[in-house]
Amino acid sequence: MRDSIKGLIVSVFLLLAIIKPVLSEEVRVLKEGSEDYQTILKMTKAYYAAWSYSQKDTVYDQAGVYYSTSPNNVYWDPLPPLGGHRGWGDYKDVIENVWLPAGMVAAGILFSHDGSFQAWRYADVIWTTANCIVHGQYKGGISRTMPCRGTQVWTIEGGKWVISHEHFSATVNPSGKLFKVAEDKKQRSDSNAEFNKLSDALVSEWSKGIPSTVGDKLSKYYSNELPIRVYMPWAPHDGFQTWSQFEQGLSEYVSLTSNKIEMTPRGDLEVTKQGDIAWTTGTLNIDFQQLDNTHVSGSGRQTLIWIKKNDKWLVAHEHLSIPMGGE
Repeated sequence: MRDSIKGLIVSVFLLLAIIKPVLSEEVRVLKEGSEDYQTILKMTKAYYAAWSYSQKDTVYDQAGVYYSTSPNNVYWDPLPPLGGHRGWGDYKDVIENVWLPAGMVAAGILFSHDGSFQAWRYADVIWTTANCIVHGQYKGGISRTMPCRGTQVWTIEGGKWVISHEHFSATVNPSGKLFKVAEDKKQRSDSNAEFNKLSDALVSEWSKGIPSTVGDKLSKYYSNELPIRVYMPWAPHDGFQTWSQFEQGLSEYVSLTSNKIEMTPRGDLEVTKQGDIAWTTGTLNIDFQQLDNTHVSGSGRQTLIWIKKNDKWLVAHEHLSIPMGGE
């Protein structure tokens, strides 16, 4: 295991230098046959593999070479805590502080060869989406696998590509128990009033009608020029590739369990902006009014990737999830 990880670390530095910086001010969908696509795909597979550990391992920072050195970046694992992990120094400890205490003596993140991998690029920012499988071996010889989906934002740091934000999640059942945390009384640091206003307005649209009508109200906030992927907390696991699919999903999935969805920002929005692209991260309180008018509430995480078009910020990708923790 350790020798194979060393080989990955050597090869990653070769991969990191292949994708050359560009000055294009247009967002591009990376085509499967392009050099950029193939390189970021190889990097994704390699860093997934670097998360693997066995019962013999005593050091768990093999994946660190793929991550930004900034101590302020937010990384979201499928499990609590709701706020995730701050910087690689904290994120790498998820194995020792969460996975091992939970009895997971060995684990790996496996790339799903199902055609779900997608990548977009704006100048020196690439974001990717893909399905994966988390495989865990527990004390007593029990093995379990869990389907997962991930969003990664890659940026250039010190001449190499690194992950500056990621969001992993699994789908939940809105009619079951959901993970919920106590309200955080800290006030938001209003570092970017424009995005605070945009994000608050976007989530407020959810409470303005029954689920089947929400899509039409939300559409004005999203780009219609790119094939986008939208991950919601509910099925399907693969998310939605077009806006019509998203609207259809609201009718076919959410309307089966809920009359209404209400989302309330928790006041912790953070913004990273590079030219005409930005990504925001924040947590939400999410309330599902069920068909019998009872309520199921949870605490969610939201990643939004924004692009600026004609002086207007529009969402090019969304990943909204509820951490695992309920039944």
